[in-house]
Amino acid sequence: MHREIGIAIAAGLASAMIMVLPAYAVPFALLAPFFPLPLLLCGLARGATTGAIALCVFGLAMAVLSPAASVLPLVAIYGLPALLVVWLALQQKADADGQVSFAPPGHVVSSLAIYCVVGFLAAVVFSGGPQAILDFLRSFTDGFMSAFGQALDTQGATMPPEDVAKMSETLAATLPAAAIVYTSLMYLVNAVFAQSILAKRNLAIRPTPVYRTFWLPSWLLIAFGASLAGWLLLDGTAGFILLTVTAALALPFFLQGLAVMHVLTRGLPGRGLWLFLFYLLLVLITGVSVVLVTALGVVDHLTGLRARASASRPSDEE
Repeated sequence: MHREIGIAIAAGLASAMIMVLPAYAVPFALLAPFFPLPLLLCGLARGATTGAIALCVFGLAMAVLSPAASVLPLVAIYGLPALLVVWLALQQKADADGQVSFAPPGHVVSSLAIYCVVGFLAAVVFSGGPQAILDFLRSFTDGFMSAFGQALDTQGATMPPEDVAKMSETLAATLPAAAIVYTSLMYLVNAVFAQSILAKRNLAIRPTPVYRTFWLPSWLLIAFGASLAGWLLLDGTAGFILLTVTAALALPFFLQGLAVMHVLTRGLPGRGLWLFLFYLLLVLITGVSVVLVTALGVVDHLTGLRARASASRPSDEE
């Protein structure tokens, strides 16, 4: 028991240190996206209970290292998702023959998406409504766009004030959606990284899943479709809420689209080059490519595209 507590304390302190170091030295900002890694390593190796202790240590450490921050929202936004991923990933189910299987990745990802949606809606309620959030965000985006306009002026270029205001409004409306997608990806990438590290050292509780078999529950597609339709039909504060919800629910289908690409390229000559070019295009034309890959994930969910492709491709492991 003492060993478990020691590991939890070390993990919680490590995550807190990685999170606050950029405030003292800018180069450490490169490490900031990896702050959940110690929490995930601890949980996936020692179990959800030890992970919960590590999360408590993380919260206490943040209260000491960053006293100006509000600890409870900080833990809810940046700490609880790690524990949720651990708890979901370690869920077990026995079949009729007594064979035990762990939760599939799609279950973990879809549950994390719902957590983000519920968290965002709770923030809307407790902050005074969607307009209050938009006004708060506009106070930042207006300042940013004002500085951007001044920078253009120094270069001899100008931007009409109405365009500046419109860009500021658009930026404010999309910031929560972008933050949810980025944070979710950060946790999922760190979870995959943590599982890989532990599996190579035979320290992982669960076996590493075959990610190309990534599949989502049908109810998520219904929720995503309803949210997308609402966002396309409504504007104003309702459109702002539905945009954020749609982004959170779209991410799992984007990941399913990536799984489709990995299956479709199996057996192709120079497969590594094809995947490199695919991810390069994903970065270079982010907006269009993200939409297309997400749509590919939806098509796969509806038609079983991967199943048909897998039947005609040679089997190998990734």
